[in-house]
Amino acid sequence: MSTKYEKNFYLASLAEGSDKYIEMAIFLENMIKQKDKDLNSEERDLLSTAYKKSVFYKRNALITITAYEAREKKKENSNVLPYITQYNSY
Repeated sequence: MSTKYEKNFYLASLAEGSDKYIEMAIFLENMIKQKDKDLNSEERDLLSTAYKKSVFYKRNALITITAYEAREKKKENSNVLPYITQYNSY
């Protein structure tokens, strides 16, 4: 195995331990580019975890922001609704 492969595999594992799943996916993509064989089960599991959890956290954030927005829309005069709407557009 190349040292680039080992480096990316280690960094992906480190990113997983730090809950940085988007970075984890990037390291794994770079790792896969260094391979000329199919992924082994450990590599497939890491890749699956990276994508599942990165989507999970984004989804939860969207649900939370949408809930705040819905709550503020029910109020007649919400001072913070424009802030939430703008933040939600990022």
